[in-house]
Amino acid sequence: MKKWVLLLSLLLSFSILDATIAERGQTEKINDSIKKSVIAIQDQDYEQALIFIQEAKDLDTKNAEIYQMEGQILEMLGKNEDAINAWENCLKYADSDSLKNEAEVHIKHLRNK
Repeated sequence: MKKWVLLLSLLLSFSILDATIAERGQTEKINDSIKKSVIAIQDQDYEQALIFIQEAKDLDTKNAEIYQMEGQILEMLGKNEDAINAWENCLKYADSDSLKNEAEVHIKHLRNK
Protein backbone atom coordinates (compact mmCIF):
# COMPACT_ATOMS: atom_id res chain seq x y z
CA MET A 1 0.00 0.00 0.00
CA LYS A 2 2.78 2.43 0.89
CA LYS A 3 4.46 1.71 -2.43
CA TRP A 4 1.30 2.78 -4.29
CA VAL A 5 1.04 5.97 -2.27
CA LEU A 6 4.70 6.74 -2.98
CA LEU A 7 4.26 5.92 -6.66
CA LEU A 8 1.16 8.11 -6.94
CA SER A 9 2.99 10.92 -5.13
CA LEU A 10 5.88 10.68 -7.54
CA LEU A 11 3.57 10.63 -10.55
CA LEU A 12 1.73 13.68 -9.26
CA SER A 13 5.04 15.47 -8.64
CA PHE A 14 6.21 14.72 -12.18
CA SER A 15 2.90 15.92 -13.60
CA ILE A 16 3.22 19.22 -11.73
CA LEU A 17 6.84 19.55 -12.83
CA ASP A 18 5.88 18.89 -16.46
CA ALA A 19 3.17 21.55 -16.25
CA THR A 20 5.64 24.02 -14.75
CA ILE A 21 8.20 23.31 -17.47
CA ALA A 22 5.53 23.63 -20.16
CA GLU A 23 4.36 26.94 -18.70
CA ARG A 24 7.93 28.23 -18.60
CA GLY A 25 8.35 27.19 -22.24
CA GLN A 26 5.15 28.99 -23.17
CA THR A 27 6.32 32.14 -21.38
CA GLU A 28 9.59 32.00 -23.29
CA LYS A 29 7.70 31.68 -26.59
CA ILE A 30 5.50 34.65 -25.69
CA ASN A 31 8.53 36.75 -24.76
CA ASP A 32 10.28 35.72 -27.97
CA SER A 33 7.29 36.79 -30.06
CA ILE A 34 7.10 40.12 -28.23
CA LYS A 35 10.83 40.73 -28.77
CA LYS A 36 10.42 39.99 -32.48
CA SER A 37 7.50 42.41 -32.58
CA VAL A 38 9.58 45.15 -30.97
CA ILE A 39 12.35 44.62 -33.53
CA ALA A 40 9.79 44.81 -36.34
CA ILE A 41 8.42 48.05 -34.87
CA GLN A 42 11.93 49.50 -34.75
CA ASP A 43 12.25 48.58 -38.43
CA GLN A 44 8.85 50.25 -39.01
CA ASP A 45 7.48 46.94 -40.30
CA TYR A 46 4.18 47.21 -38.43
CA GLU A 47 2.41 44.47 -40.36
CA GLN A 48 5.15 42.01 -39.38
CA ALA A 49 4.97 43.27 -35.80
CA LEU A 50 1.26 42.39 -35.78
CA ILE A 51 2.06 38.87 -36.94
CA PHE A 52 4.37 38.39 -33.95
CA ILE A 53 1.78 39.90 -31.60
CA GLN A 54 -0.80 37.46 -32.94
CA GLU A 55 1.61 34.60 -32.15
CA ALA A 56 1.85 35.88 -28.58
CA LYS A 57 -1.94 36.25 -28.34
CA ASP A 58 -2.38 32.67 -29.56
CA LEU A 59 -0.30 31.55 -26.57
CA ASP A 60 -1.94 33.84 -24.01
CA THR A 61 -5.33 35.32 -24.78
CA LYS A 62 -5.60 37.17 -21.46
CA ASN A 63 -2.35 39.13 -21.37
CA ALA A 64 -3.17 42.85 -21.19
CA GLU A 65 0.34 43.91 -22.25
CA ILE A 66 0.02 41.98 -25.51
CA TYR A 67 -3.24 43.80 -26.27
CA GLN A 68 -1.55 47.07 -25.32
CA MET A 69 1.15 46.49 -27.94
CA GLU A 70 -1.44 45.39 -30.47
CA GLY A 71 -3.46 48.56 -29.86
CA GLN A 72 -0.40 50.76 -30.32
CA ILE A 73 0.61 49.03 -33.55
CA LEU A 74 -2.91 49.21 -34.96
CA GLU A 75 -3.01 52.92 -34.15
CA MET A 76 0.25 53.41 -36.06
CA LEU A 77 -1.37 51.66 -39.02
CA GLY A 78 -4.47 53.84 -38.77
CA LYS A 79 -6.70 50.83 -38.08
CA ASN A 80 -8.71 52.64 -35.44
CA GLU A 81 -11.63 50.20 -35.03
CA ASP A 82 -9.25 47.28 -34.61
CA ALA A 83 -7.16 49.37 -32.22
CA ILE A 84 -10.24 50.11 -30.11
CA ASN A 85 -10.94 46.37 -29.87
CA ALA A 86 -7.35 45.71 -28.78
CA TRP A 87 -7.47 48.48 -26.17
CA GLU A 88 -10.82 47.19 -24.88
CA ASN A 89 -9.21 43.76 -24.37
CA CYS A 90 -6.27 45.45 -22.69
CA LEU A 91 -8.69 47.18 -20.33
CA LYS A 92 -10.55 43.93 -19.71
CA TYR A 93 -7.45 41.99 -18.67
CA ALA A 94 -5.36 44.77 -17.08
CA ASP A 95 -4.33 44.28 -13.46
CA SER A 96 -2.85 47.70 -12.83
CA ASP A 97 -4.66 51.01 -12.62
CA SER A 98 -2.03 52.67 -14.79
CA LEU A 99 -2.62 50.22 -17.64
CA LYS A 100 -6.39 50.55 -17.26
CA ASN A 101 -6.06 54.35 -17.40
CA GLU A 102 -3.86 54.15 -20.49
CA ALA A 103 -6.37 51.90 -22.23
CA GLU A 104 -9.25 54.23 -21.35
CA VAL A 105 -7.36 57.25 -22.71
CA HIS A 106 -6.63 55.48 -25.99
CA ILE A 107 -10.21 54.24 -26.37
CA LYS A 108 -11.61 57.72 -25.73
CA HIS A 109 -9.15 59.31 -28.15
CA LEU A 110 -9.85 56.78 -30.91
CA ARG A 111 -13.61 57.07 -30.54
CA ASN A 112 -13.38 60.85 -30.88
CA LYS A 113 -11.46 60.70 -34.17
